[in-house]
Amino acid sequence: MIIKKALHSIVILFLLSLLAIPSMAHNLWIETSPTGKVGQTQKVYVYLGEYAYGVRENVSEHLEMLGGDVAVWLIKPNGDKVALDTEIGENRFVAEFTPQNEGHYQLVLNVTNAPVVDWREYNLGILKTTFFGTATVQVGSPATANLPSQSVASVNKLVIQPTNATDFERNSPLQFQLTYNGKPLAEQEVVIGYKGKWFKTLYTNGEGQLSLTLPWNGQYVVESVYTEEKAGTFKGDDYEAVRHTATFYIPAK
Repeated sequence: MIIKKALHSIVILFLLSLLAIPSMAHNLWIETSPTGKVGQTQKVYVYLGEYAYGVRENVSEHLEMLGGDVAVWLIKPNGDKVALDTEIGENRFVAEFTPQNEGHYQLVLNVTNAPVVDWREYNLGILKTTFFGTATVQVGSPATANLPSQSVASVNKLVIQPTNATDFERNSPLQFQLTYNGKPLAEQEVVIGYKGKWFKTLYTNGEGQLSLTLPWNGQYVVESVYTEEKAGTFKGDDYEAVRHTATFYIPAK
């Protein structure tokens, strides 16, 4: 009986902790197959929620808080950028593209039209929020290549991604780069999330880089939040700072 009561209390506390989080403090992240084929349509999914907690919101219920639709871009191996159309399917945004050549493709999402939010009750202040995300797709068997953050930075302000094309081997170090406005972001907190509420917190070095190792098979979402201490006005509402959130999708193995 004591054990059952303790478990019941834990469940209640967990649910309350989710309710205590403002819904738009959730993250947006991309999910897609890490590999593709020339001439074959590839689906791209964008989720809103807390991946490590198993929370995936119904995006259709949060369109107003997102400021409308999300923008999803495809950066081709030659650097060309193409805006992808999105639609809502089930609880997610859906886009697609068809690779025409072999190489490394980068998917980039951003939400910059979200309205100002008053999060003073969470000790975060009055904020303008923006959301960014990245994922990579390898088509064919191209040689190992650098993944310059400049191409993604031309679309997104805050970028977290590997420095090289990788197949995300488990138990092997992966090198990541975090940039803001195209410049390395030093000593910045980065969180790696895994299912079952597992998190690991790391910090970038002076060059905005960090090394992480994935202990288990399965999907991960890498996240970083950077607050720009800059006041302003958006659509008639004043804010004290801009809260940027960036994610990177590591596919399951």
